[in-house]
Amino acid sequence: MKQWICLCIVLVAVLSHAAADVLTLEKAIESAAENNTDLAIAEVNLETALRNNGLVSSYIPEISLDGSVSLDDMSIIGKDGGTFGGTLSLGVSMELGTELITDGRLKTLEKENARLEYRQTAEELKQSVITAYWNIALSQQNVENAAMAEADSLEALKSIEEQYANGEADETEILEARLEALQYNYEKMEYENQLSLAYTAFSKLTGIQDVSFETEEIQDIPKLSLPSAAELMKEYASSSISIRLMQNEIDIAEAETTASRMTNQIPSVTLSAEYVIGAEQNISRWADLQNDRGSVSVGFSIPISSYIPGSSGYLDVKEKEDAEKIASISLKAAEDDLYSSIEENLSIITQAENAKSIAEEQLEATKRAYELKTIRYENGYITYDELSDARRELLSAELSLTESRINQLLGLYGLSMDIGIDVSEIISTYATEETE
Repeated sequence: MKQWICLCIVLVAVLSHAAADVLTLEKAIESAAENNTDLAIAEVNLETALRNNGLVSSYIPEISLDGSVSLDDMSIIGKDGGTFGGTLSLGVSMELGTELITDGRLKTLEKENARLEYRQTAEELKQSVITAYWNIALSQQNVENAAMAEADSLEALKSIEEQYANGEADETEILEARLEALQYNYEKMEYENQLSLAYTAFSKLTGIQDVSFETEEIQDIPKLSLPSAAELMKEYASSSISIRLMQNEIDIAEAETTASRMTNQIPSVTLSAEYVIGAEQNISRWADLQNDRGSVSVGFSIPISSYIPGSSGYLDVKEKEDAEKIASISLKAAEDDLYSSIEENLSIITQAENAKSIAEEQLEATKRAYELKTIRYENGYITYDELSDARRELLSAELSLTESRINQLLGLYGLSMDIGIDVSEIISTYATEETE
């Protein structure tokens, strides 16, 4: 009878899962990309950086149309309406200096920097969505298990109350059963609260407000033989966005140092040109507009004072050189952080893999133990307290298996972000057995 009740509870849980729509992790990530405000701001910043660092802007000449209208020699007493006059000219001017040699390099690096910063924001968002998604999966599993345990304990309480009415059980067993049912109810409410918080965090990231969904099945990860953190660093560090971003910062600092030296320590040459069509004086006839004039000049500047320690030019160069040193130190710090992160994720994957193997064995053992103790309890060979312990051990084993599988998956996603390759590629590259 007890097994039939458990079977019915499992069937109800399966049907409720089937009734809810499954939201895949891929869809959740896509929704976050469309709705997340932080990513939207990062996209605007990217567009601004790309627009402001266009190479064309350095070579666009100044073009202006200038004019004026005047009324001269007007007299109210003399009843003289005066004479209308005006000027009109179209001018084009341009100045090219030696600073343009480094300008193009700097703008190219700034655009690449903006792209990398956007990608980093997108990757961090993706990682947050993945964590929030699988937190929901774990919380859903906790609620489901707690609900099944509560239903099981309530049915057991009902059975003990019937036995008590028939004189086959004492009051202590009833109290124990009632306390256990209350405890399972409390645990279920706690898990429901955790699930509600997980949904809230997920909605904030993805913009998905309808939380009546089920998560996809947890991916079954084969046994992996992953290299050491040092080997992964050597092979994949150049693919890491954080490392590429820091390296780009070094390139920018070097380009800015070169630009500062050209401005403050190297003689500069400037080519200026101007061409104007139109009249400089009042227009009195059409021919006045048929005038043009142009000029070309070459100038140079030798920044002698910039070689004097303490001068503004000297200090500007030194400041840029210091920025180079800081960028190099930041790269080393980023490499150290990446190494630590790879080590941490490798440890998470290994521990989760070991925990999963143990949890699988424990689950099989606790399932069988619960089946046997249920039979023994129904035949009066063990107390209800012993049956309750067996049920708790079974639930604990189920949760341990779910947690280890999710932790293994989260470790892989973390490693994926570290080394810049997909989880599927990590699995196909380092699996010790063939995957389907």
